Amino acid sequence: IDGPHTVALAGWSVAGAGDVNGDGRDDVVVGASSASNNSRNSSGSAYVLFGSASPVDVDLAALGSAGMRIDGAAASDGAGRSVAGAGDLNGDGRADVILGADHADDYGRTSSGSVYVAYGFGDPAVTYGALSGTVGAPVTTLAPTGVARTGPASFAVSPALPAGLSMDPATGVISGTPTLVVAGSTHTVTMTDLAGSVTASVQIDVVAAPTAPAPPAEPTPAAPAPASPRPDTRAPRAKVRVPASLPAGPRVRVRVRCDERCRVVVRAGTGRPTRVVLRRGVWRWVAVSLPHRSRAARRGGVVRVRLVVSDAAGNRTVQTRTLRTRRAARH
Repeated sequence: IDGPHTVALAGWSVAGAGDVNGDGRDDVVVGASSASNNSRNSSGSAYVLFGSASPVDVDLAALGSAGMRIDGAAASDGAGRSVAGAGDLNGDGRADVILGADHADDYGRTSSGSVYVAYGFGDPAVTYGALSGTVGAPVTTLAPTGVARTGPASFAVSPALPAGLSMDPATGVISGTPTLVVAGSTHTVTMTDLAGSVTASVQIDVVAAPTAPAPPAEPTPAAPAPASPRPDTRAPRAKVRVPASLPAGPRVRVRVRCDERCRVVVRAGTGRPTRVVLRRGVWRWVAVSLPHRSRAARRGGVVRVRLVVSDAAGNRTVQTRTLRTRRAARH
């Protein structure tokens, strides 16, 4: 991977980025803190290079479809002096990247520095199964599957769903209680995100409610069987308490609590993940490994912590938290 021009300092920082473009292969991000793209002298740039099935040489001066370039906002910003994979910060299923510009002058503050997050992207994708129901009975909710999106997504359906059914425009989930018989009704769902739109078909069948037999004169009819419990679809949530002062070092300790029995995977940046099982409502100290070359580990700084919380029913929540460490006191 060659720098785009003389004194661009490509390779000043390098990090794994995860699968930014959603093609199933991990990507890398390379910082060139003195690059002068877009006629901005030493504004700096970060290059995301997409994973490839076979080795390939890349000239950053002619990147093309091999990746994407993120340029500093102004001359002398030094964007790309530090780069890192940020995990999935916006929860769209694609990896994001983070880069530092230590001489950026935002808000009129000379060389105050800035940190930028660039979201992953890719073509949208969505599929639906079939939905069947009975007049007068709530249907089993139908959620989209195989969803791949860039940023938030919205859903629309055409033609309108059968009477009594509705779609959540934010999640694409179909639910409700049908009121009319429908045989083989086909509907088109359109999902739209920041990258574009994609469609999927869903077939709906609704049958008439069965006719109840006449009750016998004797004996007294048996009580109806209890309804089957609804599946547990509630995502678990975790709370994190951070001590007021965290000294820099390879590990920090935070307290974590979950609102139900759950498994939690905690990871700070590219540091080693920590896995714990929490009982409902019980606070527990958890050691978080910091990336050993990060500023937060060596002399104090900020690091993004990602928590993946899951329960026994397979429900899952991804949460993020920012930790700040301080330089350890010298004696």
